[in-house]
Amino acid sequence: NEGGNINFVDTGFVPSDHFHLAGLESALVCGPFSLQSEIMGSSVSTPGGGDDLVFYGAYVFASYFLTGENRNYRRSTGAFDRTPVYSPFFRVNTPRGVCCGPGAWELAARWSYLNLTDGFVQGGALNDITLGVNWYANEYMRIQFNYIHAFLDNPVTGDSDANIFITRFSVFW
Repeated sequence: NEGGNINFVDTGFVPSDHFHLAGLESALVCGPFSLQSEIMGSSVSTPGGGDDLVFYGAYVFASYFLTGENRNYRRSTGAFDRTPVYSPFFRVNTPRGVCCGPGAWELAARWSYLNLTDGFVQGGALNDITLGVNWYANEYMRIQFNYIHAFLDNPVTGDSDANIFITRFSVFW
């Protein structure tokens, strides 16, 4: 704990000769529903020829668009692209009265896990669950509302948990 900052998981300094990193990811989009997951592992070779240290993490993320949109995956970059919004948010006066576009509404959930404890390294293990509501005003602007509950299993400091509320405003160009 330096200057009041608390690290949930932290390996500290780990001397190493080299490391190997491997990962596997997948994604599925079925209309307004999407599911994606990733697992990564790292094997770290320490000086002196001892056993390699192994650290790993994974996540599963699911979302559903209440307004029917779908997430776009761009194969050329291997990442999800902007979400086209079917009825962008707007508010205008017309001869028939005020008309509004709702934007896009998405419900999301995520579970993630990170384990940084192996051998002499006691970095801890962290599970967290995220529940979110995302509002897309258009394909260039999103507001996220997330609740995260984190569970820490640390062999040095003991078990603890945290509740986190986050609001994020994003603009894409």
